[in-house]
Amino acid sequence: PGATNRLFYIERGYRLRYSKQWERLENRAENWPLANDAGIGDGSQIALAGICLDTQTFAWTEASTYEVVGAGENFLPIIIPSSRGIVGTQAVTSGDGRLFFVSQDGIYQQIGLQQQKLTGAIDPFFLGMSRKNSRIIRRLVAGSKAPNSAITISKIHSPQASAIVGVPAT
Repeated sequence: PGATNRLFYIERGYRLRYSKQWERLENRAENWPLANDAGIGDGSQIALAGICLDTQTFAWTEASTYEVVGAGENFLPIIIPSSRGIVGTQAVTSGDGRLFFVSQDGIYQQIGLQQQKLTGAIDPFFLGMSRKNSRIIRRLVAGSKAPNSAITISKIHSPQASAIVGVPAT
């Protein structure tokens, strides 16, 4: 539960639910009052992930990062100005006092409320470009939503380049 002594979870993709202060050996419905509920953002994007640290709690959408702030019985997710979102539900981790996450345009670290881009050399891949700055077309194989069915086709026309990069369609 962290320093707030509460449990948090994302409900239906748009709502942050939080428990009463943690009490050992209790597992009752009244530990999750209906009033302990707050919207994440404006409801136009699904909250993809969240993480509780010792003193802070964060939630992410595709576009932004939210810090959960509050005291007593009231908590609200507040957008961090100029923050980045994440690409999926498994795109956040923590370690060494930092958060690490994958955004649409690179890999970032977050210390406190400051986000810093860590990638540089691989950035063209996040922008749909190959190493030689040629456009890459990404699509899913028809009828499948599984990530391993994604194929990447490069539009390079040279004898050294492969036409298909990534997982081939089956």
